[in-house]
Amino acid sequence: MPLETTSRFFDTYILYQKEKNYKTIDKIKTNFLVFSKFQLINKKNLAKLSKLYLYMTYFSENY
Repeated sequence: MPLETTSRFFDTYILYQKEKNYKTIDKIKTNFLVFSKFQLINKKNLAKLSKLYLYMTYFSENY
């Protein structure tokens, strides 16, 4: 999955999580980690995934 697609996926996914009232950070973390297991983790996209993880963490604590 291209990184741009991954980013759009998470944008949509976060909104979906919010709509479903999954407000606990643990649930979002778990879902992210499960998804990331299926990604090809390398130096190029590790930073991108880390940024998405931090974004999701911030978002889950601040809505």
